Amino acid sequence: MPRKSAAPHPTPHVTIVILARNEELNIERCVSSFLKQSYPRDRLEIIVVDDNSTDSTAAVVRKVMDDHPELKLITAEELPAGWTGKNHACWTGAGQARGKWYCFVDADVVADPHLLETAMQFAESKHLGLLSINPFQELVSVSERCLLPGIFFGIAGTMNFKRINDPESPDAIANGQFMLFSRSVYESIGGHGAVRNVIMEDIALARIVKRSDYPFC
Repeated sequence: MPRKSAAPHPTPHVTIVILARNEELNIERCVSSFLKQSYPRDRLEIIVVDDNSTDSTAAVVRKVMDDHPELKLITAEELPAGWTGKNHACWTGAGQARGKWYCFVDADVVADPHLLETAMQFAESKHLGLLSINPFQELVSVSERCLLPGIFFGIAGTMNFKRINDPESPDAIANGQFMLFSRSVYESIGGHGAVRNVIMEDIALARIVKRSDYPFC
């Protein structure tokens, strides 16, 4: 994404929902990167959903909250029957969100300072209901560098982008690491409740958005 761009006007209120389960090694870096966004602070809400972690994830977030009281931490309730953990955590976060846009982010994502500003400008300029992006992958260990590129290329090889871009085809794709929804679209399709028992919820949601004739990218 470009390094810098002007925020849309009037600036919409955005809620970032960060999903965390046993992410004590990643959560501080993730949260800190979103606290440093160039997006107007008074138009930004950040919620961390602790999905019943058994490590010190919540304690790490509370430590960050000492200096950033605007940060909000909530704990997902016990998983109801028929739900996957991530979908229930997303649903829980959305239930607390006040924004006009919802941005669902995994706890291992580290955002460029201008990520949200640029994403919002693009989404609004294209009148999108859903914007999802593929981040750069950080490959640290030797095994990651050897194995993961092949896996990523293999996944990409299964995608038929012509069908994905064809409005007459049901094919659609999104990346659950970063999904930016218009609140109105999210609510109209039933949100994560519509895919409550689906493992690959990102693709399922993208298909629902496309089937409902909402623009997405």
